[in-house]
Amino acid sequence: MKRTATTIAVLVGVLLVPTGAEAATTDNDVAGFNGPTRRLEASFTTALTARVRGKSGCYPSVRKLVQIFSKKKKTIGAVSSAKSVGSAREPNVVYVLRNGTSCNGVKASLRDGGVVYVLDSIKGEIKVLGGKRGPDPAIAHNRGPLRNVSLVTRGTRISQPNNRVRLEAKCPGQTLPLGGGIGSTPALQPNGEGVYPHSFERLGAQRGFHVTAWYYTRDGRDKGKINVGVQVVCGLGLAPLTAPHATTFTKPGETKTVTARCPAGQYLLSGGFQRTDFLGPGGNYVIENRAVGPQAWQVSGRAYGEFGGELTAIAYCTKASGPLLTEVVSDPVPVGWLEIATATTAECPPGQVLSIGGFSNNGAQDTWFAGGRINSDNTWTAQSFGRFASINQFTAYGYCLQPGV
Repeated sequence: MKRTATTIAVLVGVLLVPTGAEAATTDNDVAGFNGPTRRLEASFTTALTARVRGKSGCYPSVRKLVQIFSKKKKTIGAVSSAKSVGSAREPNVVYVLRNGTSCNGVKASLRDGGVVYVLDSIKGEIKVLGGKRGPDPAIAHNRGPLRNVSLVTRGTRISQPNNRVRLEAKCPGQTLPLGGGIGSTPALQPNGEGVYPHSFERLGAQRGFHVTAWYYTRDGRDKGKINVGVQVVCGLGLAPLTAPHATTFTKPGETKTVTARCPAGQYLLSGGFQRTDFLGPGGNYVIENRAVGPQAWQVSGRAYGEFGGELTAIAYCTKASGPLLTEVVSDPVPVGWLEIATATTAECPPGQVLSIGGFSNNGAQDTWFAGGRINSDNTWTAQSFGRFASINQFTAYGYCLQPGV
């Protein structure tokens, strides 16, 4: 089949369910932006579950993935394998592609209504090929100076402890997401019980900010409902041209770092992470999530206990004549063992707005990141829980944008 010249990168929040239990979702928050992308995301979730459970740290073979996917008819549907996108011709079938699937990545495609959807876990995105689909009009028609910046918060009540919940806050109208945050009421308890993010990322086609949240209680018992607010900073005129992803796999006891870098001539406008999966008995968790210079976003993570997991850094980049973000930093604070620490950055420079934040354990690896929120005074507050030991320095990083740029 001859493909049209238009290729649309649809940035999706790829969800993770490594323990075999299905992730909980709110009523209106479903992964993907349509049926085909949801099916492809379901296939990736299933593949990652198999990778995490396996002893090799690799994805299963193409043949084995087809067998595994075939058992998920309700969410994935018909499944087969093909050498490449061009040979995956049958409509409405999820194809596992031999060219592109390996120990460290899964590639799959689905043809629907004359459009071909291709998921590549290494690149971290779904691409849409063919059909009469043009660029997102909100991006095509609103390029220009950053303007109409607003902060939107969506609240959700979580009542099931030790389950994951997919949360989103979406931008109104034609505005586009820049970054976001998360907060909860009641706040983290002194023993660490509360909500922790497994992903922290800008959404593309859904035009919002996404957090996969885990409600942790030490004994696994229901401690009552908790109110979680996901923030998204929205505006017109500024959107990523590219979203480079960098992914690694951490086995129990390993600590690794990945850095997503902007192409030449492009600069960061935001960043984030995804695919961590820690639960009580094991998994991996972030110990660093921040910009490292004007063109790269870096994420570090560690795995513990019974299983490991993937770790992905995301850089959201656009063309500019120079750096777009101004960094503001907190004083480093200690985090005690089984204690909570809070760090708040300085304010953004006059006239700038805080759009995204990050943090660093400064090389230590024994605490859980408990999320961060954007404050009304253009500061960023991040929290950390000393799950395994105390650390000497926990630092919050905030990133500010100048309207009019």
